[in-house]
Amino acid sequence: LISLTDLKIGDVIAIRAGEIILADGMVVKGEGVVDESSLTGESLPISKAVNSSVMSGTILQNGYIEVKLDAETANSTLQRLNAAMLDVQADKGRYAKLADAFAAYWTPLVIVMTATLVLVGGGVSGMWMDFVHRGLVLLVLACPCAIVIATPIPAICTIVTAAKHGVLVRGSSVVESLSYVDQIAVDKTGTLTKGFFKLNQSLFLTSNGGINSTDSDFEPLLLAASLESKSTHPLASAVVSAQFGCMAEMDEGLLLPIKNVLVIDGVGVSGWVFVESLDDWKFVIIGNERILKANGGKVRPTKAQMDQINAFLEKCSGQTVLMMAVEDEIEMLLALSDEVRPESSQFVNVIQDTLKMTISMLTGDQEMVAKAVTTT
Repeated sequence: LISLTDLKIGDVIAIRAGEIILADGMVVKGEGVVDESSLTGESLPISKAVNSSVMSGTILQNGYIEVKLDAETANSTLQRLNAAMLDVQADKGRYAKLADAFAAYWTPLVIVMTATLVLVGGGVSGMWMDFVHRGLVLLVLACPCAIVIATPIPAICTIVTAAKHGVLVRGSSVVESLSYVDQIAVDKTGTLTKGFFKLNQSLFLTSNGGINSTDSDFEPLLLAASLESKSTHPLASAVVSAQFGCMAEMDEGLLLPIKNVLVIDGVGVSGWVFVESLDDWKFVIIGNERILKANGGKVRPTKAQMDQINAFLEKCSGQTVLMMAVEDEIEMLLALSDEVRPESSQFVNVIQDTLKMTISMLTGDQEMVAKAVTTT
């Protein structure tokens, strides 16, 4: 084991599934899927291959990669964010700074005045104890402690109260400038949206082979959910939840038997699913459009199916679409998106109509995804 501080530019580090990427660099070997939401706000994990750049603080969800460092850990993306957070914590408002500047001059003056009163008054009158008492009274009354302490308290109370309601304020200077604000920018992921995916629409295609869609107990979504239950991808959780409700409370006895599960980096997941009605195992693959080229390119939709698929993709523009093939025949398409919070619309209306402010949305997501959220 070596310390992070011992890592140098040009070193190569191995990152396995579930591990945090420790430093900025370039992928020199392997493939994987990286969750960058904590840094960029991109709700969908990003596929990484050779020559792809990666950032410290992100998480490799699937796959295995080797990264050649192009920045020292002290100057990595994560460390720069930490430095920025420390600057925020040290932030003082304009009025607090003014009070500190006042105290820097007033406090020595008060001490000099007190000493002068005691020495001169006591020396002239000889009543030392009386003038010591008067000097202490002057010191207490003229001390700027009350002003210095009281000045930042309103801002601190505002920050604490906002935090209790789930709002993080950057610092005291932000609180003091709120009365001048006429524009507001809000993050998309986790603010206007819930930060996790939900199944919105589905398209079931007629199979020419594989499993006949007229089988009474054939449920394409059940096949997909059973297979996706073996994956840690956020989209997999959405598929499982769509079939069984809350994934954490799912009854695993409802899942179909699965074997030979394979995570295909940048594509999806494949495996064999047992279908009771046929008393047979069927090969199932679910993922993005790249499943059409996976497994040797055996998944080949008919022209009629491609027309349906293209129409569905156009209809679901701005959403993430998954395809499922059974025995190399496209059976189903699923459209998923980061669910918009139900209170977001009311929040935006209050900002625009009541407070008369301009509101903008910030996101590291794709443009069409952002537009889909704004029209929700």
